[in-house]
Order: sequence, then structure tokens, then C-alpha cells
Amino acid sequence: MRVPTLDFSVPPSEASGRPSGMLNKYTVPSILQEVDRASRALAAPDDALATAIISEPLRDLGDGTVIDMELVGLAPVSRERGVERRQQIQDLYARAFESEIVTLTFGLVEAWYDHETGRYIQETRPPALLKRFPGRFGFVMLDYQACAEQARRTIEVLNATGAPKKIIITTLRCRSRAVFPAWISWSPIASRNRRCGRCARRSSTNSTMSTTSQAMKW
Repeated sequence: MRVPTLDFSVPPSEASGRPSGMLNKYTVPSILQEVDRASRALAAPDDALATAIISEPLRDLGDGTVIDMELVGLAPVSRERGVERRQQIQDLYARAFESEIVTLTFGLVEAWYDHETGRYIQETRPPALLKRFPGRFGFVMLDYQACAEQARRTIEVLNATGAPKKIIITTLRCRSRAVFPAWISWSPIASRNRRCGRCARRSSTNSTMSTTSQAMKW
């Protein structure tokens, strides 16, 4: 069995640790955004539109460089490199529509949101960026209804192209109040809870969480 993500590689200056680590998606909406974008780019009638679609996460810093708001890490790169790397990611995600088995691991219910673009972003923005764009980014605590709907939409998009797939859904349990709460075990979405070795030794995840899908501006 071949795992396409293992073939992904970037220069060491763009990623700390293993190169594929920058592909990590911690929330359901961030997974949906990548899958949906890959689907739309595949269906684009010409290369120019496809390039525009895959470049949606790139944000100009005003000095000729861009950052990718939907990848782990915030190392600025040239726009040319940003688009090139996004094409690498598009080629990778396009493989999902050809695959027989797709594994989705849902992690955090805490998310950051870009009010200007209407899209979820991958990581907490650094203070310098928050200061430069006041009020642009907001924190969202995702509730069950939002996560369930986004998960269903992700599966629908995956199965809309190519043959129906076997989709394995897992959840990553880390420290208390940081990931999916207890209700995931009885959700209509078939799931298997998984703990990473380091986090399994931390506090129990059975505590009650207060959730809301309303974004708070910062």
C-alpha cells in the first residue's frame, strides 16, 4: 500500500521536523477546505482558474512575499514559491479522489477564522500579524452540529469524484479541553478514538466542554 503524503517534501527552511508535518489539519473545517479546493481546481476549465483556486490561502505581506494561512508554520516565501508549493499540495490531494481508502483524523474543536476571506486558518496568528490586521482574525469554538455537518460535506466531496471510497474516521485525543469532547463517542459519524503516546499520559478528556460556533474578533 502506498501512502501519498509520505512523498511530500519541502526545503528544510520551510518546515521544522518532517516535511509532511506542514500538511497537518487539526480541525474539520480545515480538512473540508482543502478537499473542496482540490475538487474545484480539478474541475476548473483552464489552468489560470485552477491556479487562482489553489492560491486562495496565500496572503501577501506587502514586501514581495506571502504566507500560507492554511499550512503549519508561517515562513514567508516568494509568491512564485507559494504557488509552486500549493501546486504540490493540489497534486497530492488530487490523489485522494483516486484512492480506495481515505483516513480522516479530526483533532481540535478550537479554530481560528479569517473574517476577511471567510475561511478557517491553520494556526494561531503571531502578535505581529494580529497587530497589522486588527479585527481580521477570530477564535471559534466549534460545536457538534458544525463539526458533524462539515465532516459530512467532506465525505460528500470526496465521493463526488471517482469511485466510492472506504473512509476511516478517527479522532485524536490529547490534553483535556483541547480536542473533541466526550460527545464524539456517540455521534452519528462512525469514529474510533485514538490517543497519541505522549498525550495519553495527560489528564482525562472526560471533562465537560462549553462550545459555541460564534467567532470572537481579536
